[in-house]
Amino acid sequence: MAREGQSPLLPDLFIRDKILGLQDGDLVDDAIKEQQAERTLPEATLYTLLSASENRGRDDLAQFYYGELLHILRQKEMERQQAQQAMQQPQAPEGATPPTADPRVMPNAMMGVPPPTPTPPQGTVAPETPRPNAQEGEI
Repeated sequence: MAREGQSPLLPDLFIRDKILGLQDGDLVDDAIKEQQAERTLPEATLYTLLSASENRGRDDLAQFYYGELLHILRQKEMERQQAQQAMQQPQAPEGATPPTADPRVMPNAMMGVPPPTPTPPQGTVAPETPRPNAQEGEI
């Protein structure tokens, strides 16, 4: 009851030492964490099964676990290498070619920036009104 609910009334170590009267609550706590660690990662589970098989003299069974453990470790190493390569190389959008010049001196169009939208005319002008500063005879 001291541990039930969303917020326990007492910590596990206190429950083990004082309520259950265990001699070494820390040792029990470590054993529980070790048990959780064996079950959390697939590699740890395989390693535990591998060790247990070897201890029982089942080298044939241990070889299966060893092979599977190596397979998982290789897969994870490849994933790490791919992640490192992806972080080192900037990803260009699909179909885009990487720029060949310094981006600071390239026109916006080369960098994939769309052209600016045209500014609409400000106000209205009556027909046949001459343009300011226009030369006579110009159309």
